[in-house]
Amino acid sequence: MPGTDPLLTIVIPTLNRSETLFWTIRTVVEQGYGNLKIIISDNCSDDDTSEVVNRFLDERLEYRKTPQRFTMTQHFEYVLNYVNDGYISILGDDDGFLPNALEKVSFIIKKFKPVAIGWRFGNYNWPGLPCYFMIPMANYFRIIDSRKEIKRIFKESIYNTVRFPSLYGGFISMDLINDLKTKNNGIFFHSRIPDFFSGAFIAANTKQYIRLEFPITLNATSKHSTGYATVNTTADQRTFENLRSDEGNIPFHPSLKFIRCNVVPVAESLLQVNRLIPTFPKVSIEKVIDEIIIELAVESDCNKFLDIRNGLMEIGRLNNLELYVESALSKMSRYITPHKIKEKFSPISITLYVDSEKVGIANVYEAAAFAKEMISGKFLLLKYPVQKYICSVKQYFRYFIL
Repeated sequence: MPGTDPLLTIVIPTLNRSETLFWTIRTVVEQGYGNLKIIISDNCSDDDTSEVVNRFLDERLEYRKTPQRFTMTQHFEYVLNYVNDGYISILGDDDGFLPNALEKVSFIIKKFKPVAIGWRFGNYNWPGLPCYFMIPMANYFRIIDSRKEIKRIFKESIYNTVRFPSLYGGFISMDLINDLKTKNNGIFFHSRIPDFFSGAFIAANTKQYIRLEFPITLNATSKHSTGYATVNTTADQRTFENLRSDEGNIPFHPSLKFIRCNVVPVAESLLQVNRLIPTFPKVSIEKVIDEIIIELAVESDCNKFLDIRNGLMEIGRLNNLELYVESALSKMSRYITPHKIKEKFSPISITLYVDSEKVGIANVYEAAAFAKEMISGKFLLLKYPVQKYICSVKQYFRYFIL
């Protein structure tokens, strides 16, 4: 009975992306889950967003328009007011849910009653970008001790903290979100990078959470994505400039400068969590510099290379680490490899790589359906390391059968 299932709310913030939004909404409305609310939050679009939403006749679907155009973080903060109870997930307007994914989420919530669930999402590029499509094929999940996981991940790469249970790529209890808002002057997001911040903030405020190693959603990149504009200097730069601008945005952490690399936005979010919760590990600026150098060494875009290098030197000046930066740059060896579409199965990471063009995928809806067919419908709680090995072997054979 739907009434016995947990209430799940999916909020899709959007701004002038009706072209991708249609397919994103379709991945959600075709979920057979009954106790579901779908809220499209239109950040004052001036395209045909409202008409696209009205094409869907589903009583679970609501269309709301913000009173003014917000920055991304302001918009994310605003949409939290739409939801009072149950669990919430924020979905990008070019991303998508895999078919029947919500039944898996519901099963785990009913059985374990976690305050937070995160997952390893798949990655898909829309047409017009390199035909990259990555599908995790593991079929297990883990109950995570937050404190131990934070300690473990901080020993690795800064970017690995994206494994924390984010609002963007997870379902989070509204009880936890409302409690954190109450403790922090009615505000949940304290960074202009809301996805990375929410994951670390939630992990820092929970004893345990659940991590699914199979995808519930696809994290898709289109030509309109903020992430794409951030890393590609030839793309439309409006979304990137809006994110980098201080106007209306939460101040960037004073130890860092917003530059075009993966490490800095993640590190900034972690530093903001540390500012709020001093017991949360503080990322060393030297580690940030070291990981920026790793990205810089493989960067082939000259404009982006200069942007990262100049920003790196500014970070050095901000932290009295100019000599450290100069030394790191002098030791850097560039090793640029040509981009190549991956087509393989990796038994180590239990991941399938597909050339989306070759299999005829034209949008995130089709990509989500394809990913669902690649993944086993059965899943289990990982208790022993040998189970991971058995899963790897099974999925390796599944790959060849499919």
